[in-house]
Amino acid sequence: MKADGKWYYLCIVMDLFSRKVIAWHISAKPDVELVISTFKKAYGKRYAPYGLMFHSNRKAQYTAFAFRQLLDALDVVQSISTKGSLIDPFIARFFIYITTTLSVIAEYKLLLVN
Repeated sequence: MKADGKWYYLCIVMDLFSRKVIAWHISAKPDVELVISTFKKAYGKRYAPYGLMFHSNRKAQYTAFAFRQLLDALDVVQSISTKGSLIDPFIARFFIYITTTLSVIAEYKLLLVN
């Protein structure tokens, strides 16, 4: 999303069963640190659940060695979409809604500051 002429990246961890956002984080870079910090927030909020599965797409942030090492250390099973698979339509609509809402909030805050 863009705010004040700069791009920011949103990472969300969502419970696909309850469809609730567990954790989110915004960063100026879409790197593995963004994914790790968001995952750690979500994992802590759920009190280190046993038998956890983390599903994501195949982007480099989610397949990075540092992130996979974290998941292995916490005994979290990683599930990755197969190449060319379509994302769940609900999830796609949810991300469009969230990013649109956050963009409007960011623009509103900039208007208040100026």
